[in-house]
Amino acid sequence: MASGHSSRFELSATDSAPALARRHTRTALSAWRVPEDTRTVAELLVSELVTNAVQHGSGGGGEPLALELERDGPLLHLRVSDSSGRPPVAVAPEESAESGRGLTIVAALSKEWGHRLLPGGGKTVWCELVTG
Repeated sequence: MASGHSSRFELSATDSAPALARRHTRTALSAWRVPEDTRTVAELLVSELVTNAVQHGSGGGGEPLALELERDGPLLHLRVSDSSGRPPVAVAPEESAESGRGLTIVAALSKEWGHRLLPGGGKTVWCELVTG
């Protein structure tokens, strides 16, 4: 099983960021020969983390975001960093709400998830998947 792969992708906190992050994730994980079912889940989780960073982390004003992907043996680490020091908050949205479920999805589909505040300001929200 391949291990020791990593990738960093910097992008702006704009409406196109989730799609760009999904594309980058798909390309990197395909190259690392991550199983297709795990790639599909990883793309969804990256999309949710980046969307959350655009909407709540960096304010959506085009501030920089960083996506980091790392494969370490059977674990796949997904990390999104933004300039906000506000911790992520998983909420239970109304049943009819069209958004607000991102971190709930991340919690449900990942092995673990969390965040850490960065020494120079900002935060990283991360999750882990088992590659199978």
